[in-house]
Amino acid sequence: MLEDMLQQTEIYQYIKQQGVAEGQQQGLEQGLRQGLEEGLEKGLEKGLEKGLEKGFEKGLQQELQDLRRLLLSSIGSRFPELVPVATKQIAEVGSAEVLMDLTLKVIASQTADEFCRVLALLNESGR
Repeated sequence: MLEDMLQQTEIYQYIKQQGVAEGQQQGLEQGLRQGLEEGLEKGLEKGLEKGLEKGFEKGLQQELQDLRRLLLSSIGSRFPELVPVATKQIAEVGSAEVLMDLTLKVIASQTADEFCRVLALLNESGR
């Protein structure tokens, strides 16, 4: 009963209101801090992931470009007359494995005609 009477006083209501306001402010600050930490963490993870993807893709493209140059150089030294034809086809190849295989086939081919057949097969397979 005394407690009920106390709860009805202005001072009690004021203290209660101040406590609620402080609690809300603390909760808001804690929520903002936690949200910021989580946001930064997720942002860093995404940024790192995206950076790694771009780096990997750039490295792969550089490797393909280097293999294309090696292949064209091999063709040019063995069968220079095939360079114009092979250049277009080789530019479309997106596999390091295929480019390495073609380089080995240039070396193994005895004649330009033999390597032309390899290029024809490449064209047919759509590599």
